[in-house]
Amino acid sequence: MKAEDQPIIQCGEYQSLPETTADLDWMEMRILDFSLFDKSGGKNKLALQLKHAIHNLGCFYIINFGLSQDDIAQQFSLATSTFSLPQSEKNKFIDCKSNPTLGYKPTGERVMTQGIRDAVEIYDDLKCSSFFGPYLRPPPCVKQKGETEHFCKAIHEQALHRLLVLTAIIMEMADKESLSVIHGFDTMSESRMRYMIQHPRSEELALFRFEYAI
Repeated sequence: MKAEDQPIIQCGEYQSLPETTADLDWMEMRILDFSLFDKSGGKNKLALQLKHAIHNLGCFYIINFGLSQDDIAQQFSLATSTFSLPQSEKNKFIDCKSNPTLGYKPTGERVMTQGIRDAVEIYDDLKCSSFFGPYLRPPPCVKQKGETEHFCKAIHEQALHRLLVLTAIIMEMADKESLSVIHGFDTMSESRMRYMIQHPRSEELALFRFEYAI
């Protein structure tokens, strides 16, 4: 199925979905409360929780990491604004030359099992740091560049930095800041802001995907 054949939904202002009322099995999710990070014994407590999550659960959830719910919702709204642009406008930001891993990727670009093409739109935005020069962005991203820069730095400094410190504690490294120094915000890296939207499949194709677990 080609990109132009994929069913496309029109995005509006982002609204979070209500919690499901379905009777489902739930997995354990370890919550890391980063408000404990700078308190006495907080780092060691969080490191133990992170170690348990890594070894036994495979995932974890962090709270109190310096961004408000409004900050997060603003990024979701930015994604809906970007993906709501006309297809011809979005195609201007397909980056095939300077860095194909960045920029816009339309639906149908990636082939999965059984030859089924994806129904996901992606926009990878270069992180806002002094290492990188100006980068061509869609109008919504240009308009909210300041907010995105704040969001990106907060994620790095308040979330990633702390996770790296906790990882160093788990690894019993002498210098607990060494991993964080290596992965400084302004150093060269593959870090980026990734925005994605999953478009609905036809019922027939959805059942096919379920059967083949794709």
